[in-house]
Amino acid sequence: MRLNLLPLALLFAFTTSAVHAEDWAPTGASVTWENDLFGGTDRHYTNGAELGLVGAIPEGVLPAYLGDYESQWRLTLGQSIYAPEQLRERDVILDDRPYAGWLRLGVSLERRSKRLPYTDRVGLEIGLLGPASGAGATQKLFHAFIGSPSPKGWRNQLQNELGVRVTYEFGVRAWRSKVVGLDYELEPRVGFSLGNVRTHASLGATVRVGRVPDVYSGAPHEGPYVFLSLGGEVRFVAHDVFLDGSLLRSGGHRVRKRRVVADLSLGLTVQITDGFSLSYTHTYRTPEFLKQGQADQFGSINLTFSW
Repeated sequence: MRLNLLPLALLFAFTTSAVHAEDWAPTGASVTWENDLFGGTDRHYTNGAELGLVGAIPEGVLPAYLGDYESQWRLTLGQSIYAPEQLRERDVILDDRPYAGWLRLGVSLERRSKRLPYTDRVGLEIGLLGPASGAGATQKLFHAFIGSPSPKGWRNQLQNELGVRVTYEFGVRAWRSKVVGLDYELEPRVGFSLGNVRTHASLGATVRVGRVPDVYSGAPHEGPYVFLSLGGEVRFVAHDVFLDGSLLRSGGHRVRKRRVVADLSLGLTVQITDGFSLSYTHTYRTPEFLKQGQADQFGSINLTFSW
C-alpha cells in the first residue's frame, strides 16, 4: 500500500505533470445531502452537504513504483452542522453536545488496482470551524424554510479555528458471486483520520445485493443497476473536536466522548446509465458521548453524474 508515499505522490502529480491541462479536466460531479430529518429527529449531527468534482489522473503521471492502477482525483466543498437536542435553550446545555460547524475544502486521490480487487484512498481536508463556517446561519435558514422553530443557542458554539485532517481508507472486494440472477459482493475496509478535527481508526464492511456493477472488470458499466447495500463501521476515537473542543485552546463547552462509536447503514442505489446514479442511505449511529441517552439516525441522498 505504501501509505507514507501516497500524500507525496498526490502533490507530485498536481505540481510536476507534463501532460496538458485538459487531461485533468473533470469527468464527473456529485451532490450529497445528509439530514436527521429523515430519522424523525433534529439533534447532534443534524445536517451535512457536499459538492464534488472527480476526474481521471492521466497515465504516466504517478511514479511507476506505486504500481499499476486506475487513479482519479476528487475535489470537494462541504459543510457539517452539529447541535444539541434542546434547540430553544439560549444558554449552554452542559450535558449535551456543543453547537458546532465545519466548512471545508478537500482533495483526495483514489487508486484502483488493475490486477487485484482492492481500492485505496488518501485525502486532505482543510476548513473553518466555528462561526466562520456559516453553520448557524445555514441551520436558521433551513428551519425558517421548513417552518421549524429557530435554534437559539448558536452564540455558544465552538470558536473560530482552522481545521485540518488527513484520511486514508483501504477496501478489498473479498467475495463476489451470482445466485438466482442476483450479484452478491462483500467489501471489508480499514481506515484512519488524523488531525485537530478528528483522530480515529475505523474497521468496517459492506455487503451489496442486486444487480451490482463490477468495478474491477475493466468493462463499461452500461446499466441499469439496482442494488441494496448493508454496511457497518466501528470507529475507535482518540479526538473529536465537536465533542472534546479545541486541541489548541482551553475552555469552551465540552462533553465526554465515547471511545467506540458504531454505524449501521442500509442503502438503495439506482444506476440508470454509466453517467447517472441516485442513492439513499439510512444510518443508525450509536451514542457518541456519555450523557447521550439515545442513538441517532440520519438519511443521505447522493446524486452522481459523469460525462
